[in-house]
Amino acid sequence: MLMHALDVIMSGQQILPACSRGATPAPRATAKVPLAANATNGISAREAQILQQLIGGSSNKAIARDLAISHETVKVHIKALLRKLRARNRTQVALWGIENGFVRSTVLGRIGARAEAIAGQAEALSIVV
Repeated sequence: MLMHALDVIMSGQQILPACSRGATPAPRATAKVPLAANATNGISAREAQILQQLIGGSSNKAIARDLAISHETVKVHIKALLRKLRARNRTQVALWGIENGFVRSTVLGRIGARAEAIAGQAEALSIVV
């Protein structure tokens, strides 16, 4: 029974008690906080460097290595960016950076190279992208 329930959940379905099948769930009140639109003035030079690395998809460890700082310092800067931009995760921070012009041509080149590599791997595995 438990294994079947886990299989159902892993396939994306929901398991509900028999008594609640006819009921509709109450809508949740979600407060959407928009990302800060004018936060560019509050971002330090180091945070801007880290933001560019995030846009390129670098891990904390890679950012630390590239900027010659500790990975703990990278975490501090990322937390500051999350707070300043009112973002929930590093992906939102990266998207904000792209939308607000923090992309350099070197970052775009790296993203393009990764996309080409992934496409090549997918082609080798006969996966349609």
